[in-house]
Amino acid sequence: MILDTSLLLAILQREPGWERHQQALEQVEVLRMSAGTLQELLLVAHCRGVLEPMQTLLDLIDPDLVPVDADLAERALGIFLRFGKGQGHPAQLNFGDCFAAALAERDRLPLGYIGDDFSKASF
Repeated sequence: MILDTSLLLAILQREPGWERHQQALEQVEVLRMSAGTLQELLLVAHCRGVLEPMQTLLDLIDPDLVPVDADLAERALGIFLRFGKGQGHPAQLNFGDCFAAALAERDRLPLGYIGDDFSKASF
């Protein structure tokens, strides 16, 4: 599974259904996160005052962090141009969303997220 910021924030902030999402993370064999998504996650966690608990959660689930290389950056750009904010598509994916989607697409793994942005983009 490829992690998106929305999933980890939902678990950390104990949004409705968080326990089910946390259990799903414990069941998957492969758990990855793009470094681009990690950057977004840490910025959002800082702004919401939950940076330290988020770092603890990351230590607990220990996802494989995938560097943003040229291929992943190009894929993320392609996703942004199709589905990004301001591009006229209803999905309106943001910076971190594009990296998560690009990694899921490249590695052919399911994307772990909360909300309907990705479903509007058919991920």
